[in-house]
Amino acid sequence: MLATVGVGEPPDRDLRQAQREAVARVNWRELLPKVERFAVSFGASPANAKDVVHTVITHLLEGKTAWNPAEGTDIARYMMAAVRRTLSDERRSARSRYEAPSGILEDAPDPHADASSTPEAQEARDAARLARVRTALVKDSLALAILDLSTAGVAKPADQAARLGVAVNTVYDARDRLARCAKRIANEDAAEQKEESAE
Repeated sequence: MLATVGVGEPPDRDLRQAQREAVARVNWRELLPKVERFAVSFGASPANAKDVVHTVITHLLEGKTAWNPAEGTDIARYMMAAVRRTLSDERRSARSRYEAPSGILEDAPDPHADASSTPEAQEARDAARLARVRTALVKDSLALAILDLSTAGVAKPADQAARLGVAVNTVYDARDRLARCAKRIANEDAAEQKEESAE
């Protein structure tokens, strides 16, 4: 869908080609709403969340980013980090001007408030984290099947094993892989949030 948009070539043609190929594989109908919810969770007004996300996509398509899909960061994670940076820049700019943040952010930023503590923000973070876990486990079909069963309410290992037609020990092994992946991603998120709060 968006991969057909013409863009100028940055100095590194190999990087640009890798970006184009990664963009062409994206399911935008699934990704855009998640990134828009993420933008709202970090302070974008619901009316302007799409504009923030589209700015990030435009920068990617115009080659104004050094994002390298070959380094392992998936596009969803890249876009969420870019949205976070865009909104952080807007907050800093608004603080330096001592005025309301130019229509992109819903309210003037309060340096003592934690905008990420709302239920909507937590829901968006959970959805983003779940999407990242699914992406990280794309080659582990058993762990993904167990994740699907767990989110559907089938939580007992014996029930999961029966549904999947595998031994219970196999389910336990896959659950361990799933738990390690989820913990790693949660730790990465916590580290990113800590970095942002230090800025």
